[in-house]
Amino acid sequence: MAPHTYVEWWPLGEPHSHLLLLGDLTQWCEYSIEDAALELAETVQKCNQGRHSGHGRTHSPEDAMDAYRVAIHQLLTVDYEKEWADLQWNKKMCQLWGSPAPTAIIFPDEIDSRDWRMMIPNKETGMPETFKVESKEVRRMLAPPEERKTAVKGRFGWEAIPPDPEKLPGKGITGPK
Repeated sequence: MAPHTYVEWWPLGEPHSHLLLLGDLTQWCEYSIEDAALELAETVQKCNQGRHSGHGRTHSPEDAMDAYRVAIHQLLTVDYEKEWADLQWNKKMCQLWGSPAPTAIIFPDEIDSRDWRMMIPNKETGMPETFKVESKEVRRMLAPPEERKTAVKGRFGWEAIPPDPEKLPGKGITGPK
């Protein structure tokens, strides 16, 4: 198994999960699928109120069997190499962008607000690439900023107008009673 392989049991409503790292992130691990599933089931069986900084609980034998089944399923279906590569890519993009990279951003053209541009991060470098949007659908959905009264022509393009707090959706909603 890959050095970053893990199995996790965290059913809905549980206050904590049980996660078993099968590798040390550097070397291939030598667990069999059944051994890994059995070890996860055993950790679930050992759990009690004294574990997890006082947040543990005693699990039933059915919980341990469920953890075993979940581990087998994960080990047979999860592409850990892809998951690891995606994680490394996302970390790189967070460093580059300062947060998760956007999938795409649509914004008015700096010269003519009736035209639209789309910025998409390059899949290899993560650097932004902009394209003119020709879609009549996008232009029909998004009116120019001056028509929506959400921006004014600024020195370097369009500048957003802050919304009036009195006109925000949900004004006066107090929540469920």
